[in-house]
Amino acid sequence: MRRIRTLILWTCCLAVILGACSKAGPLSPVDTVKRFHQLAEKQDWEAALALIDLDAKCRRMLGDLYAQGPPAEQATMRDIWQRKLIDSTTEYLDKHFGESLGTLSQTETDASHAMVQQEKGKFRLIYSLELKNGQWLIVDRGHELDGIRPNPKRSIEVILGRIEKEMGRKPSLAEVNARLEEYMDRFRIRQIKVEH
Repeated sequence: MRRIRTLILWTCCLAVILGACSKAGPLSPVDTVKRFHQLAEKQDWEAALALIDLDAKCRRMLGDLYAQGPPAEQATMRDIWQRKLIDSTTEYLDKHFGESLGTLSQTETDASHAMVQQEKGKFRLIYSLELKNGQWLIVDRGHELDGIRPNPKRSIEVILGRIEKEMGRKPSLAEVNARLEEYMDRFRIRQIKVEH
């Protein structure tokens, strides 16, 4: 009889644990950003980049040029943005966050899109996230210092215009891939003043 009661007790405990696990769901947008920060601090880039949708970033920045490009060239473009992301994240951690995560706050725009701000002093990172296949993924990130926010989308448009002018025609994705990092290093990113 004691064994039966023990077995029933263990079965109930297991059911409660499994029920709690199944209800846990995906990381929240804030927890996703926090997790990305922690993994980046450890330089566990493989795990950190699993929280990023680089395809969405490339589509947002380059539109049809990326969307209609060959898969191999799309992969090359994602590699470019991945390197830029790792470099900028490393710089932000060194310059602005040090040992502290700062303050995280969330503004949800709808059930599948969210914005998370990570702030420390006068520096702020602004993350855009989307819920995809039951997981929140970072699809874009900007930064702001003293109310000044770079406008990378506009800067990419200027760079694409320069490449087109240089070539005398609209470039292919492969041609943009071959020149993009050099142009990004040469040109200052345009900035806008943000009112809060």
